[in-house]
Amino acid sequence: MEILKKHYDFYPICATCGSGSFFEFNEDMSYIKCTNCGREYLGGKEELLVANQEQFEYVENHVEKELRDKIERELNKSIKKASRRK
Repeated sequence: MEILKKHYDFYPICATCGSGSFFEFNEDMSYIKCTNCGREYLGGKEELLVANQEQFEYVENHVEKELRDKIERELNKSIKKASRRK
């Protein structure tokens, strides 16, 4: 899934309120707090990533299918185009 890392960004959300834009954190991200609802992630970045594991998996699976479908469509177009040239 290296292609996903190059083309798609993932923004974690708060496991409590679903907000993704209201985080404050210390320099090494060992402490994160959602300023929208006040939930504290005392385990920092690692805890927030674990809390977002389902979302990571959903995004990865959805994007993988999207890319596969796009490649298949492009391949079909190329095949049709090549068969018309014969």
